[in-house]
Amino acid sequence: MYANPKYKENLFTKIWHGKIPSTIICENEHAMSFFNINPISETSILIIPKGEFIDWHDFSANAGAEMAKGFNEVCSRTMKELGISENYNKLTNVRKGPVSEQSIFHYHEHIWFGKLIRGISENQKKPARWIESLKNWRDFHFDTADWAKIQIAQHVHDASIKHEGSGENGARDSYIWQYKDIKITAMFHVVTMGAVMPKNFTCQVSRGNTTKHLELNDSIYIYKRLKLIYRCKNK
Repeated sequence: MYANPKYKENLFTKIWHGKIPSTIICENEHAMSFFNINPISETSILIIPKGEFIDWHDFSANAGAEMAKGFNEVCSRTMKELGISENYNKLTNVRKGPVSEQSIFHYHEHIWFGKLIRGISENQKKPARWIESLKNWRDFHFDTADWAKIQIAQHVHDASIKHEGSGENGARDSYIWQYKDIKITAMFHVVTMGAVMPKNFTCQVSRGNTTKHLELNDSIYIYKRLKLIYRCKNK
């Protein structure tokens, strides 16, 4: 297997070799995709090759046909798994420049989908788990839905998640996600209204003695995200 002599072990090397946990979306012998713990968008994915390539130039020149094919297969499967077909960004940074800043020198691609959480330059300046330093959590002094989405993305490896119910075809289905004193419960249930049985989604976010209920669109988003995380963690 090709190995660049200038390559140094880094975060992605450890993830690739299983030394650091990650929430894998899909993988094959050549590449893997997983959730970014330092997201820029609501859905923020990383795709890496299982090889010691520093950047795109290194990968494109030395990966070989099988590695490149395997990498592209993981990209395609990831987007299919997440239901991403349009309105997304797919990019890579190469070294350091005025508009790009490669911070980990293992070739990787980003997929950004959904609303941006923060700008690129801000993302580069703040370490993972930057949300820990924010004030006013107890009273939710900013948008609770965005806060919940950031929490799910930030702490996906460390949090516990459990499933109750029988799936969307049943009368009730819920996912309960917990990290320390933060709890997010997203639920799908059928509301009986005579002959009509509309589907309903609800979500509540709790920390300590404070609980907030989210609007329908955010509840649907978080329910589907937790469902995906649960499936990924229990493959």
